[in-house]
Amino acid sequence: MKNIYSYLLLLFLLLACSNSFGQKAKDTPIAFEDDLELEWRDSEDTAYLVAKNKIYAPLEVILTIKKKRSESFLVPAKGETILISQPKVIVGKRSGTIQLDYQIGYHMGHPDVIDIDEDYLYALPFEKGQSYMIGQTWGGRATHYTPDSYYAVDFQLATGEPVHAAREGQVVKVIDWFTKEGGAELSAAANEVVVIHEDGTIASYVHLKYKGAVVEAGEMVERGQLLGYSGSTGYSTGPHLHFVVRRDDNKSIPIYFEGFEGKVLQKGEFYSH
Repeated sequence: MKNIYSYLLLLFLLLACSNSFGQKAKDTPIAFEDDLELEWRDSEDTAYLVAKNKIYAPLEVILTIKKKRSESFLVPAKGETILISQPKVIVGKRSGTIQLDYQIGYHMGHPDVIDIDEDYLYALPFEKGQSYMIGQTWGGRATHYTPDSYYAVDFQLATGEPVHAAREGQVVKVIDWFTKEGGAELSAAANEVVVIHEDGTIASYVHLKYKGAVVEAGEMVERGQLLGYSGSTGYSTGPHLHFVVRRDDNKSIPIYFEGFEGKVLQKGEFYSH
């Protein structure tokens, strides 16, 4: 019986450790709280609404009060910022706060901490010596027509082929618990590794296979380092790597690759290191 209890204790500790990295159960939807935590705090005469950033990239938080006035706040990586500060109302011996009608939105990056290095030439995000076809490029009619993906490039990697860092940086977050592929209803269900660069821009390596990431949030990665393995999760009709670099406001930016300076990679063409 003692051995059984020891086994159950060990199993519990292993499960606790596996959850400590923030990974979720299979196909669990992503949520606001994965990145940002809101907390009301009190002092003797004031109440504060504090935004706590849980990821390794700055966030721009947009606070809208009464659907009219919007204000932008910078919440540093793994830091916190006060969004609302209001005095307590004292009525007799009781105190409280006036309830506010407010909405919160956010995205990664902030204009105050981004200074785009327009001369940087990225490495192709796959193994050296390999050659892959471009399935979709800038402004692709299939899915690259919105600001967040306009300058994305799709490399036709097969499931399980290695994905490498196109630029050095720090891993912001890792999502690797999704298993399904399909239409737009799965647009928020793709596995990805997100990396922030020295200039504040943020790269996403998207559609990785289930449990296909080999890096962890907070890890520093070098240019060319293995990040994970390609797949076809989320809004996808087949295996490929969706690679995009964004600035603040979730807007994609044009980037160029070493060996192809000033050239847009063309759909249907093959490219190699």
